[in-house]
Amino acid sequence: MNVAEAVADAELRFEGADFDGALGVLRSVEDAAAAFASTEYLMLLARVLRATSRYDAAVEVLRLARHDHQAVSRAQTEIATIAWIRHAYDEGIDAAVHALRATPGYRGARGVLGRLRGPVTPAPADVPTGGIAHGAFYASGRGNFGDLALPSAVREAFTTATGETSWLGIHVHQLFDDERLELVNAQRAMIVGGGGLFLPDTAPNGHSGWQWNVPQAQLERITVPLATFAVGYNLFVGQKFVGDRFRNGLLAMAERSVFLGLRNHGSIEQVSRLLPAHLHDRLRFVPCPTTILEHTHPGLPPAKEGTGTILLNVAYDRSRRRFRRGYRTFLAQIEKYVAAVEAAGSEVRCVVHAPNDSRIAKDLRSEYGRELPVDDLSRSRPEEGYALFRRADLVVGMRGHATMIPFGLGTPVLSIVSHPKMRYFLEDIERPEWGFDVGEPNLGDRLLEHTTDVLQHNAERRQDIREIQARLAQPIFQAARDLVGS
Repeated sequence: MNVAEAVADAELRFEGADFDGALGVLRSVEDAAAAFASTEYLMLLARVLRATSRYDAAVEVLRLARHDHQAVSRAQTEIATIAWIRHAYDEGIDAAVHALRATPGYRGARGVLGRLRGPVTPAPADVPTGGIAHGAFYASGRGNFGDLALPSAVREAFTTATGETSWLGIHVHQLFDDERLELVNAQRAMIVGGGGLFLPDTAPNGHSGWQWNVPQAQLERITVPLATFAVGYNLFVGQKFVGDRFRNGLLAMAERSVFLGLRNHGSIEQVSRLLPAHLHDRLRFVPCPTTILEHTHPGLPPAKEGTGTILLNVAYDRSRRRFRRGYRTFLAQIEKYVAAVEAAGSEVRCVVHAPNDSRIAKDLRSEYGRELPVDDLSRSRPEEGYALFRRADLVVGMRGHATMIPFGLGTPVLSIVSHPKMRYFLEDIERPEWGFDVGEPNLGDRLLEHTTDVLQHNAERRQDIREIQARLAQPIFQAARDLVGS
């Protein structure tokens, strides 16, 4: 197999989370000189090695990428990322600075440099004891608003239920090593979550098979009560875990945990299939704390009804999986919907959770000449996003947290379903009629029909949400109390 064929094949395997298979393909290239002369080959090989936690080997490969300034910047940024994963901050800063010297303004290097200079876990001398360790994905810089808001929402739910405490942040994408283990064991409990952490292709590692980069040896030595909290089984349709790494990691986590708190019953069903029967009683329904923000977040601005504002969110990550029946058809349906809503006197605004979400506004402009105002939350603090959602009469969202966050703030929602997790959520709250498949041929008409109903009965919809929130709050608070008291 030549280099180009190997890279193309390995990319497809990598995208399907078959990291060992991708590594095998790349190693099958017969012309080593041609392979090492290819920046794309070297970068992909390093990514695969990192995904399987072969960190030293990945760095050795990356040091071969010296073909031009761009190659050096890409390689040094990847070296800096691996250093961050391993908590080697000084080494990582040197690599990120090297990348920026080779290509000034290189965005990837700037991003990892910020994480290296501001780690989530403080130095051991500054870590309090007797609090709660919180393993989570901590967004930094410009990222996904849902990821930004989620860790604080989890903590607010916990303190509402159990009282104030100190917190020790543990970034789940970093290696959980002996130093992190010692810091965690000095606390009174550890939670991991929330969010869709059971996913094979976001921050893959060779230890657990899911997003928490925890070797089994360290996991087994955690002595404080441990639980996942509002974690989701987050696979898209057609996606799968390849091999036994995730199943083995999940089994080890279940055996060590007081409970596995999963944010919807769909995730409970999926995870139960992977565990032996004697561990099924460890699975527990713990809804996402963003769905009860009205109960937990202090100082929310007053909700405003009758503004006529509708916020629209469309997600574009993993587009091939989301728009399985054709993006152009979907775009035409959204144009039809927006045109009808605006003709009836409401304002539709594009709300951006992650940077690429603004594409819907760009595509409507280029294809149909329609201008949508854009509210970009990817750089915002949670309070700014919460205030925006509280001023809306309706949020039509594709991202999970573009539905769950406004719902938790008491704002009516409709969901464009491109991922099973949204059906799971709507089924849990017994409102499946609020969801519409992204590929429905009459999506525009159906959204318009339900939007009209929401606007005409806005107060009733808000009261309905308040009653559902109260039901969701109970299992969240009880799980927190049970863990701390265990």
